[in-house]
Amino acid sequence: MALGSPYLAHVSRVIHKPYISFWDTEDANLIIKLTSPFTDTICTPPSCFLRDFGERQVRFEGYKELAYLHPDEFQPDSSVLDELNLTVNDRFIIVRFISWAASHDVGLQGIKDPVEVVTTLEKYGKVFISSEKPPVPELEKYLLHISPEKFHSLLAYATLYIGEGGTITTEAAVLGTPAIHIEANAKGEATGNTSGNFREIRDTYGLMYFFPPDQDAALKKAVQILENTDSKQEWQQKRARLLADKINVSAWMTDFISEYPESCQKHLTERDTKNDLICL
Repeated sequence: MALGSPYLAHVSRVIHKPYISFWDTEDANLIIKLTSPFTDTICTPPSCFLRDFGERQVRFEGYKELAYLHPDEFQPDSSVLDELNLTVNDRFIIVRFISWAASHDVGLQGIKDPVEVVTTLEKYGKVFISSEKPPVPELEKYLLHISPEKFHSLLAYATLYIGEGGTITTEAAVLGTPAIHIEANAKGEATGNTSGNFREIRDTYGLMYFFPPDQDAALKKAVQILENTDSKQEWQQKRARLLADKINVSAWMTDFISEYPESCQKHLTERDTKNDLICL
């Protein structure tokens, strides 16, 4: 099993082993083309996922980020704040830049003026940059220097997350940190509109916003959130609502995989029964 890995899909077929794939990115077309023909079972988020793979598809009531950030699996460690000379009452913002090297990032575009983003946000709190590529020289002093395993703890305590990284945007949202994603396709349209997870987290739970590379609109929303001193508390309340609707994905995965393939057949039977009830 893996998160959409062509390598495992192909090897599994060669050695005659079933392959279970977890997908959450509807427009990762190259990976889907390379993987789908060799995948036995495709596990996706619930009805918000925008693609239908027929009988092989199993939908679970959650997001992949809830496999490792559900409160049953993760509690933030406040010691990361000590490393950065912060307290739980300090306001700080995490800004993320990606390298655009992933196959599903080809042709996409993100933040146009990183300096403007940082200088605007630092009026409201300390800014930390997480970047897959070296930033421009004037932003080097903002680079975040912590061990990778401490990043999610820092994200949980942040006042705001804004950036190009889609997974981190979802991670921030499920941790109850206000999240803003800036990314567009070649047509200049926000890629969040092609992601069922993003649309559900924004429209149903209000935990996330996404914009094309329109920095004015994105920064306007960021400033609005930062000027609201109750925003973090409000986002925690929204998070509680999301968690009430979603599952511990790690626990679900463990049961599904350990009971496979019977678990897959059970799911299909339950889905057919549900559809029959809807028809009635």
